[in-house]
Amino acid sequence: MLGILYTLLSMLLGMEISRGILAEDQKKQKNTGNLLWVFLP
Repeated sequence: MLGILYTLLSMLLGMEISRGILAEDQKKQKNTGNLLWVFLP
């Protein structure tokens, strides 16, 4: 039970962190971000 909760929490944390990184990247370099979105499915 604790393992499942821990996994869910770490997944949510990772999503939030990557979302923040993506937002920062888009602010700093919009063109590169757009290129990345084209190549990533």
